Amino acid sequence: MNPDIEEIIKYDSEGVKIDYKREEYSLGRNIKKFEILKDISAFANHHSDDDKFIIIGVKEENGIAKEFFDIELTDEAKYQQFILENIEPKINFEYKAYEFQGVNLAYFRIFNNSSRPYLFKKDLQNPVNNKTEYRKGDGYIKIGSSSKKIDRSDLEHIYKTRYISKDRKQDIEIKAYYGKPGENSELYTFDINYIDIEIINNSNKSIDFDVEMKVNKNDLFQLIPEGQLVKEIKEQDRKRNSHFGVNLDFHTPIFNLDISFQEEDDFVSIERYTRSNKTAISLPQNSKEIDVFQGHLFVLQKEINKIEATVIIRSDDFTNGALIKQIIFKK
Repeated sequence: MNPDIEEIIKYDSEGVKIDYKREEYSLGRNIKKFEILKDISAFANHHSDDDKFIIIGVKEENGIAKEFFDIELTDEAKYQQFILENIEPKINFEYKAYEFQGVNLAYFRIFNNSSRPYLFKKDLQNPVNNKTEYRKGDGYIKIGSSSKKIDRSDLEHIYKTRYISKDRKQDIEIKAYYGKPGENSELYTFDINYIDIEIINNSNKSIDFDVEMKVNKNDLFQLIPEGQLVKEIKEQDRKRNSHFGVNLDFHTPIFNLDISFQEEDDFVSIERYTRSNKTAISLPQNSKEIDVFQGHLFVLQKEINKIEATVIIRSDDFTNGALIKQIIFKK
């Protein structure tokens, strides 16, 4: 994943997902040596499964980034080892450089941490004053822009929600658009468009689903599947050329076996399916599927402002039923 750190710096303030630090965390003999353990575990323990960020080299004012300072990047492996030695279970994070307006910053991205709670493995003594700063079993959690020590009620909430399946509808984004046939299509030379959708998985987990779209009919346009359109065009060509005594060898159109089309009184229904897998589409984390219906549904129009449709997505990751969304195609 390539997080948009610039967008975060410009528009986000400190909270349960964002923190700004003026300097890198020290791993040497420093009174704040264990601060990184507290900060990263507090983010990991927050109930949100969204990515969290600690951006280094930023001076904030009222939670807003104001000044920026060059950072000499510490090797990520050192931070990984230090946190692994002192916190359990393992916290997933990365530490990367980032240039912002000519300044060399850095950021921690804390992600995919659902094995809460993340707690200290052992007692830790401050290397400067030798006082016990953290004890085995201690834990912290983000509350607003600050962190607090985990108490019994926090633990009860963590264990209560840990095994509840999250409804992942909010992970899915749907975009409607018009498309043009590609150069390899028999319809490439025609001034004609298909309608289709793009589905985006905005999460850090893959998702499997089936998808259907119901497109409302209208007297101002005709909806026609690709195979039928190709047949009609070839039939018109055959009739036109037969007047001149020309016999042409027309290929039989190849129908897409992964798409089903059905026409009803008020709408047409198009569905993506598969013969071999459990679901029609398996979408990896932070990825998208364009031409979900493989450019199969064409529009023959007289005059049109918009086409209304309903997308239905079914997935085992939707605990409260199917995702149903109204969409509009605009030319």
